Amino acid sequence: MTHSPVARPVCLLLVSALLASCGSPQPSPNPAPPGGTDTRPEGDYTDRWTLQEAMQIPLNKTAQTATPAITDWPTINFPQPNPRGLQKTLPGYHIWDTWAIRTLGGGVADIQLNDGKTYNVLIHLSVKEDVLPGKRHDIATLRYSYATDGKSWKLGANDGLVFPKQDSFGSRNWAGSAVITDDGQVFVFYTATGEKGEDFNAALLPSRAGRGDISSSALRGGLLPLSGSGAGDIQPGISYEQKIAVAWGPKLKVVGGQVVFDGAWKHKVILRADGTYYQTLQQSDVGDLYAFRDPWVFRDPADKKLYMLFEGNVGGIKSQQKCDPEDIGDAAYRASVQVPENARNWNGALGLAVSSGNSGTTGADLTASLTNWKLTPPLLTAKCVNQELERPHFVFKDNRYYLFTSSHVKKFAEIGDLRARGVEGLYGFVGNSIRGNYTPLNAGGLVLSNPSTQDYQAYSYDVIPTTDPSRYLITSFIDSPGIGDRDIGEFSSLTPEQQFRAFGGTLDKTHVLEITGTGTRLNGQLDYGQIKP
Repeated sequence: MTHSPVARPVCLLLVSALLASCGSPQPSPNPAPPGGTDTRPEGDYTDRWTLQEAMQIPLNKTAQTATPAITDWPTINFPQPNPRGLQKTLPGYHIWDTWAIRTLGGGVADIQLNDGKTYNVLIHLSVKEDVLPGKRHDIATLRYSYATDGKSWKLGANDGLVFPKQDSFGSRNWAGSAVITDDGQVFVFYTATGEKGEDFNAALLPSRAGRGDISSSALRGGLLPLSGSGAGDIQPGISYEQKIAVAWGPKLKVVGGQVVFDGAWKHKVILRADGTYYQTLQQSDVGDLYAFRDPWVFRDPADKKLYMLFEGNVGGIKSQQKCDPEDIGDAAYRASVQVPENARNWNGALGLAVSSGNSGTTGADLTASLTNWKLTPPLLTAKCVNQELERPHFVFKDNRYYLFTSSHVKKFAEIGDLRARGVEGLYGFVGNSIRGNYTPLNAGGLVLSNPSTQDYQAYSYDVIPTTDPSRYLITSFIDSPGIGDRDIGEFSSLTPEQQFRAFGGTLDKTHVLEITGTGTRLNGQLDYGQIKP
């Protein structure tokens, strides 16, 4: 998901409402600090993205990581005709976080269907385009599109809805992943946020229900109170517990000239934050709200077992956590830097789950493996560095594990000039195994950044392998280029007309990425939303 921070008083209102509705959170057992010794995938070793490492992100971004600026997007004050002849990926809809149906090996699935053609299929977070951009997260729905050329996307059947019966868990669905098995069965992993039946409009303050100022700072941060007042009676309202779910059952088929999911979906919640390895909603009592979302499923090329990456936060009550010396850096660096006490409020984690099925590879055995999971300790933490490590995924290259994640500038800790270094962008690490020592790519971890004149031009990155082992594709969506270098917090003060003008809600040009060892560089662009070279 794409979020921005919210002023602390709103979060306090949220916590008050949570305590009123759920009872006081019971402190979970203090989790063991990251950094055990068992480096097997199910072991207890957790690596750390340290402050010392993150401070190696350069202040001045170069063409190695910075994407070209979109120069012809209408600004909030000066509209232009349809910029660069843009045809939205899905006309009539805003889309943002997007992922391709992949094979369990991690590659984009080329799906041959009953009409003899080969298709690629994308799944998108979406709303209709008359929804204010900032409100989209709290009514997000999964839609799909398909193409035979990897770039000319057509909206799927049933208004593009992945789940046309609206039988998924949660009041809205956030990002995830999807895989197709050798026998053609599709498994969609998604984030189920809130509870079915919640009324988004009823949750707004009456004085704000018709205004555009609900958008950026509140909804993009996921920090609105549960009720209109934020205290007292919390019904009706919206809630923010995040659960990881899976849907399976249909196969893809061409019917009446359209690609459809043929068959009935089954849904199952497969993971919840446990409070020990991963923070729960109730434990998120200070700072920005917790995360437990963005599942990405894969088969390890080394041991052939099934695993799931996801975004989380370090378990335990946040206000009782602290920055450990190992989170900061080596002794010499620690002596040179002053870390404020509130740096503990940034405690992002990249989580790992392992299939608890019978490790089957086909049929019912594989279904059992893909629908039963257990939590393991985080692979990587960013305590006192970063709060949100979104949409994690792997690229496997030269027997090494390249771990990628997206993050926002305001999800970096307020320490020194870290927020001038850590920008909206794609970050990456490389290790020799799933649970090995990870080295930040390009020294600090930054792989792709927006141009300095368009801080919020694009977001939500997905790195896709190609047949060339040194060449990868990066997809993303056009976010808010129309605000230029203004702060994203200003988005909430814009009129609805200005918000629509500033927002993209469509797939960006695809960037070409070269990877060599611990270094990367951008090397050109392809068409909008292109996932095949």
